[in-house]
Amino acid sequence: MNLVLSENVDYVNVKGDGFLLFLDSGQLENLNPSAMFILEGLQKGMAVKDIAAGLAAEFEGATAGETARDVDEFIRDLTDRKILLRKG
Repeated sequence: MNLVLSENVDYVNVKGDGFLLFLDSGQLENLNPSAMFILEGLQKGMAVKDIAAGLAAEFEGATAGETARDVDEFIRDLTDRKILLRKG
């Protein structure tokens, strides 16, 4: 699955704080560390299962199953909102 940000949205990381910048309105949406990790993995072209495994390793106490569900939910939310688009 190849996902890209909509051309109307940009991702910015400012000193470790992640934001989605909506270019048409200038609004910002704050991202938590897990969301930042997922979005950065997607931008690098990582497979969803690899992002979930990395997330489980990065954040203590989370299982691979839990992080896989979190990644799927995050992707579903952003695709429903047309922030992430399926390419190819």
